[in-house]
Amino acid sequence: MDLPLVLWPKWYLLLIAYTAVLGVLALRHQGVIATALKAQERSTADPRQRGELAGQRVAGWVRSIGWFVAAGLLLTGRSWAITVVAVAYATSARRSYTAYAQGFAEGIKSVELAAAWEYVHGRVPLRPRDHAAALVYVSLTRLIPLGATLVALPWIGH
Repeated sequence: MDLPLVLWPKWYLLLIAYTAVLGVLALRHQGVIATALKAQERSTADPRQRGELAGQRVAGWVRSIGWFVAAGLLLTGRSWAITVVAVAYATSARRSYTAYAQGFAEGIKSVELAAAWEYVHGRVPLRPRDHAAALVYVSLTRLIPLGATLVALPWIGH
């Protein structure tokens, strides 16, 4: 279906806006991470480790900018572009799930122990409640947009 932009459904326009917002949030988060990585880079004498840290920094910026590219691809309305964005949502869902479940578990344990997050970081096993919280979060932030991109393929894509 070759619909002009003004006739696209509101949910699709919201999907485009949400994808762009993910880019803004990712850039803000990456700014903080990049500063810390740059400081670690300067403090290490090992060139291999410096290279790894620089690579992590660049990869983070590329992933962040990728959400803006995804929003632009959705604006094209092309089936192949919508498919690429669907793949991006699917792959980011796995990363988000893992990170959220671990962060949720560590946050709950910090509260239970009245301890600093740094104390429990990496020491907490995941429980069913952590997986449930991660599933809710990923469903709202990645799986629903993934579903929307898949619905958009036959409706918007051309």
